[in-house]
Amino acid sequence: MNQHQTAMGIARMAFLLSLSLTAACATVNTAPVEEQAGPQAPETGLEAEPPAPVPAPAAPPAVAPVTPQASVTVTTIPLVPGKITPRQKYVNVRPEPSTGKKPVAVLSGGKYVEVLGREGTWVKIRWTRGKKAHEGWVAGKFVDTVTP
Repeated sequence: MNQHQTAMGIARMAFLLSLSLTAACATVNTAPVEEQAGPQAPETGLEAEPPAPVPAPAAPPAVAPVTPQASVTVTTIPLVPGKITPRQKYVNVRPEPSTGKKPVAVLSGGKYVEVLGREGTWVKIRWTRGKKAHEGWVAGKFVDTVTP
C-alpha cells in the first residue's frame, strides 16, 4: 500500500466518522410523551376545582400634571459668519485655545466658518466638511468676520 492509498483511506475514515457523528447528533426522539397521573380516589371530594377567573387589569392611576416650579432662561448666542483670512494659505485648527495642543485640522485661506466665541486672542470656529460639522480654535488674527 503506497502513501496515496493510505492518505485516501484515512480521509475516507474521517469522512465516515464525521457523517456518523452528525447523524447521531441530529437524531431526535419525536415520540409523544404521555402524561402520567398519580392514583386518585373517586368521589372523595378531593377533585380539583375549576380555576378562578382572572380579574381584568385595573386602570392605571391618574397622574396629576406637573407644574414647573422654577423657570429656566435659555440664552442663544448669535452665530457670526466669518472666514479664514485669504492672506494665509493654510491655518491650523486646534482642540483648545493653545499652541501646546496638536492641530486637529488644517483649513485653507478663504474657507467660510462660523465664529462661536472668543477667548483671549483665540477664536472658536465651526466649519463643515461634507455634511459633518467640526469645531476648533484658531488664532484670532487668522479669522475675518463677514457682514451678512
